[in-house]
Amino acid sequence: MDPLLPKHKYYPLQQKIKEMKLSGVNDFILTISEIDQLLAESNKGMLPLSAFKYGPLYWGNDLKSPTHVWKPAWLTNECYITEVNNLNNVRRCGTIHFTFR
Repeated sequence: MDPLLPKHKYYPLQQKIKEMKLSGVNDFILTISEIDQLLAESNKGMLPLSAFKYGPLYWGNDLKSPTHVWKPAWLTNECYITEVNNLNNVRRCGTIHFTFR
């Protein structure tokens, strides 16, 4: 699996995860607001409705679907999503728990 390139929407998330890995943490949590902010600061938009609608399926760790182009953001950093909580698109809230292996 190849890492995302700077032109990809989820590249800023990939870079944040890489930064966390280099800092030596074993796991960390990002809020939906933090992820949206990463994307917005890079003019990449915000998370789509499907990130909320499909919850754990959207944030899963498999790459079987060729349409799941966002998953290399964490998987190329040997990072896995271990928990998805309280996703709500209307309030743009929830948390994603990442763990390095």
